Amino acid sequence: MLFNEIFPLMKTGAKAKLPHWAGYWEWDPERQTILMHCRKEESDTGADVLDIRESQRVEYTLSNILSDRWIIADETNCPKLGGTALMDSSDAFRMMKRWGKSVSRKSWDDGVVSAVIEEDASYFVIKYKDGKEFEYIPDCEDHFAEDWYVVE
Repeated sequence: MLFNEIFPLMKTGAKAKLPHWAGYWEWDPERQTILMHCRKEESDTGADVLDIRESQRVEYTLSNILSDRWIIADETNCPKLGGTALMDSSDAFRMMKRWGKSVSRKSWDDGVVSAVIEEDASYFVIKYKDGKEFEYIPDCEDHFAEDWYVVE
């Protein structure tokens, strides 16, 4: 959904997010602004709620607004509301690379993937519950999957 489609819904009380986000945005009618609910460690200021006008990363915030992937945030798809954010592989790999998060897929039983970024090489490692680790190369199914999630 485009932002201009979800913004009117936000003004009626809906919470909105991009699929890979742990948090959400909501309209504050009293202050006439958007409040961004996020994890403190991913916040510009260390706060878990920011007025959009306080964003320190204007280019990043604008790129989010320009996205065509907006969805309604609820207790099933938003970690800040008790759910799990499912995402596609590009968002999952970005979460590993940018934030150092480990990810997995809903369809996997016991594998967790982490990015290893070294001076000379970068690669993925999959670690299983039994402690075994292997270099991981995503296959075609993994690239097209939309059931990736961040492992907390």
